[in-house]
Amino acid sequence: MKNLLQIIILIFSSTLFGQDYYEVDLSREKPNLKNVVLKTKTLRDSTGITDYISNIQIYDKNGISTLEFDLNKKGDTLEKITTSFPDKYSELQIHSYSNAKSDTAYYYYNKNNFEKKEIWKWGDNNETDTYEFFFDENNRLLKQEVYFGVEKSWDTLIYKNDRITTVLSYDDTFERQDSISYLYNKKNHLAKIFKFNLANELQETQTFKTNQKGQFKEIIKEFKTFEWSKDKRKHIIRMEYHLNGELKTKIVEEFINETLESKSELNFNEFGLLEKIKVENLTKGTTSEKKITLHNPV
Repeated sequence: MKNLLQIIILIFSSTLFGQDYYEVDLSREKPNLKNVVLKTKTLRDSTGITDYISNIQIYDKNGISTLEFDLNKKGDTLEKITTSFPDKYSELQIHSYSNAKSDTAYYYYNKNNFEKKEIWKWGDNNETDTYEFFFDENNRLLKQEVYFGVEKSWDTLIYKNDRITTVLSYDDTFERQDSISYLYNKKNHLAKIFKFNLANELQETQTFKTNQKGQFKEIIKEFKTFEWSKDKRKHIIRMEYHLNGELKTKIVEEFINETLESKSELNFNEFGLLEKIKVENLTKGTTSEKKITLHNPV
């Protein structure tokens, strides 16, 4: 089930080229917020200082988010997400909008509670996107297939000593498109990622630094310049952790030609719940800031 906080984290984790499978978790979300209401207050947006509830998630007695609302400054509902469970291995989400046709998402899980299929039916154009995931007996992801309408592409994951070493991407012509190589240090911690295009040209390099517990404390992503874009792009991601090992802060800085263009910061509590989001766009001179709090249901 993809809720607001998962989507936000994915946005801050994404890259410009290829999928980072080392950080993908397809296991079913474990209920940890029982009988509470999660409220997101927008403190500041591109228009300046504000103070309004922009998102509400309602968790039932079983810890499942069954209702979610995106709101505007006037309190009007922009989007409503309703979640139901046709059976123990599937979830159904209806995304209803104030000014557009509804979208529908289906999530299917295997007997080990790993997501095996995801289908999105788009209301505006009646098209369907499908994602399928294939695992081995140890719940390692071996393949991901993606169907955008009738177009198919897929990634194949190769392991050695229980670690991802290579990802190969193909299109519906069965020709290899992109590839990703993973390198590990002597402690078996991820140290480097190299991403290549069809011509085997290096497109992106990622360098990882870990703390004594093996957790990532810094990731540097450097993107190759192209003929159509001479800008030198780099992302620096820094993480700090609570004493219990839960993520405390995640800071993402994006540079173009060594100039800081944007900075994002996520703050989590010691239980792993996102509490605050701040995004600064230094190019436009704007800052957005949100705070997430827990409340008892009315």
